[in-house]
Amino acid sequence: MSDKKYYSIVTKKFNLKTSHEEWLIESQNIYNKVLYFYYCLFLDHPEIHGASGQNALRLMEQITIVGRDKKPVSDPLPWKGIPLYFRRAAINAAIAAAKSFLARDIQEEPTSTFSSGVTLYKGMYRELTSQSVQIKVYDGEEWRWICCRLYGNILPDNVLCMSPRLVFREKRIELHVPVKYQVQDGRTLKERVQSDLKICTVQFTGGNTIAVCCILDTYANVEKVLFIPGGREYRHRCCMLWNKIEASRKARGNVRQDHADWKYRQKWKHINEDLAHQVSSRIVEFCCENKGKVILLPKYSRDYSHIIMGAVESGSPIRVSYQIRRQLWYKAWKDGILVVETEVYGIGSKCAVCGEDIRKHGELYKCVQGHQGNRWVNSSKNLGKNFLYKIGKQMR
Repeated sequence: MSDKKYYSIVTKKFNLKTSHEEWLIESQNIYNKVLYFYYCLFLDHPEIHGASGQNALRLMEQITIVGRDKKPVSDPLPWKGIPLYFRRAAINAAIAAAKSFLARDIQEEPTSTFSSGVTLYKGMYRELTSQSVQIKVYDGEEWRWICCRLYGNILPDNVLCMSPRLVFREKRIELHVPVKYQVQDGRTLKERVQSDLKICTVQFTGGNTIAVCCILDTYANVEKVLFIPGGREYRHRCCMLWNKIEASRKARGNVRQDHADWKYRQKWKHINEDLAHQVSSRIVEFCCENKGKVILLPKYSRDYSHIIMGAVESGSPIRVSYQIRRQLWYKAWKDGILVVETEVYGIGSKCAVCGEDIRKHGELYKCVQGHQGNRWVNSSKNLGKNFLYKIGKQMR
């Protein structure tokens, strides 16, 4: 393995409490005003459009900030006393927004207002722990430090915390802290295949078993199987929520009002996020326990995925598979595991032992040669065999 280092960045989200929330909101307002000023400035200077991020920042500061030579600038910043790193965070956000506008064809007019959260560069926060942080804010007249309480998450020891971000929700303020982990195994898929490789195949179901995981060796032999339950409980919780929404609508005379159902839909969203977190964490944990280096997921076409999602009921756990997949990518990479998607042709209709057609009986299957077992395990094994055959063919 080369000496190159690999990293994974995971965002830790905290709820933030302080007795001076109005100062945080005032800081957000001045941040978005500075952001909009530099956004318009970037669009008005085509000579800056081709510059890299750091060079663009330097050029924009040269035409807005008076330097040591005290020479007047062409477009002075209208606000006095803006902290250096507060200003630079707004400039970088403005450059990103302006370049995004210039790269899009569908947006005809530039953005007129911003309501962005505040990125805190070095010098705008200090003494960050899992319980508290000190933030430099604007109270309407001057900049001052305030202490804020944090709760809802934990910052790990011996990791690098990158620039946090203040995110303003409807009823609360959050602090999002990107945490940088070093990945122990950053090898490519080709490098891993050349050694003894164990893969973890995953099949998502719509029943009580949310996911079926199989550990396969390089010869596609099943070493261990994991069934992750919880589909029945998830369906029950969803039905309870939908019943409450229906009862609420009947009480309003069957008039749909999205704001009246907001708290129930938010709860449903949180149930989905929690289930995706629990299942994805269990898959990665199972893969690590059995020294798997690749997690293999079935790859479906967009049209087929839309057909499946339209056919299943709203309380089916198969609807959470998208969120599980999304969380698997970063959780697995943090532990040095690659996530790969592969084609699914024939994995559910052929026997993994002999290759003959099978007949399904609920969760079970039986082929014409007499082989039988769990059909999801059979599909997982076929998924792994197809992947290993394809990779082996490419390596020749």
